[in-house]
Amino acid sequence: MYLADLVIEGLIEDCYFEQCAFKRVTFQNAVLTNTFFKNRSLKQLRFVNCKADRMTYEFLKNGKADLSGIELINS
Repeated sequence: MYLADLVIEGLIEDCYFEQCAFKRVTFQNAVLTNTFFKNRSLKQLRFVNCKADRMTYEFLKNGKADLSGIELINS
């Protein structure tokens, strides 16, 4: 799947992005819970004012995403 030129907002829950290509995709004011990112590289993703649970955060970290716009949710 190829996702381009998107801004994704809101609650993203129980989703997974597996082998997706991203270009100019921004998650903005989003809360990501129980969301899987199984990609080689997530460097093309941008996060602005987002929150993520520990599991989702680790998937993003493993994919080398820029985590500066993500706050970890303490459960």
